Amino acid sequence: MDNFVKTLATLLGAAVDACTYLKTPAILDALWYGALFNLGRWTLLGLTLGRYPRGTAADRHPHGIALVGLALATLAVMSALHIW
Repeated sequence: MDNFVKTLATLLGAAVDACTYLKTPAILDALWYGALFNLGRWTLLGLTLGRYPRGTAADRHPHGIALVGLALATLAVMSALHIW
């Protein structure tokens, strides 16, 4: 468990460093809304069998959808690095 916490802290530190390095809002917007939003949207569409987010729900909850994408991306990186 200690290795897990240390590795997670290292990954979060690297993410913060990357965000401070990428000070350009356009790059961060493209990453957040382009990649993570779409990853979260497709994940939620798959999990809810196409019921959410449809129509205006995607416009009303963009940050929550992007957070699902961020969580899925984090789990994918942790799985690839065998951090469980």
